[in-house]
Amino acid sequence: MNGEEVAELRAANLTDAEIADIAASVTRKSAKKVKAKSALKDLLAEKQDWLLEQSAGKPLFSAYVACEMICGAGLYPRPITANGFGDQLGENGWKLPHIKLGKIHRDINYIGKSQEEKDARQAKLDEMMTTKAGRAVLKALSAVLPDQQGESTKTAD
Repeated sequence: MNGEEVAELRAANLTDAEIADIAASVTRKSAKKVKAKSALKDLLAEKQDWLLEQSAGKPLFSAYVACEMICGAGLYPRPITANGFGDQLGENGWKLPHIKLGKIHRDINYIGKSQEEKDARQAKLDEMMTTKAGRAVLKALSAVLPDQQGESTKTAD
């Protein structure tokens, strides 16, 4: 808690003990969130090969598809939204190369790779996105939920 928040609580006639309890509660909640995010990041790395197997080798995953596959298999508690999965695949986690086909799809083949390898892959993906044929190839490499794999026109976004 910052000084302004403490001042607001004091203005609300809370005692120092009550303020300390509130601060401790906020700290515990923050620590739980950090631990959960770390556990999800580790789980995604551990299940990378399994995800590729489930998607028939298609490496480009939206947060929704990754969430549905992992949670549907009972490997992680189902969140309200798939945003946490997107965060851990993206900027707050593995920082995977990505494309935008309706939703952001991240290349899970690059979990654990160096930043140079990720940058090279991102450049290649960006180049492919500039042509219609390249976008078609990337769409074909985008994972869908297992029950949709036979449907060529649907993507799980």
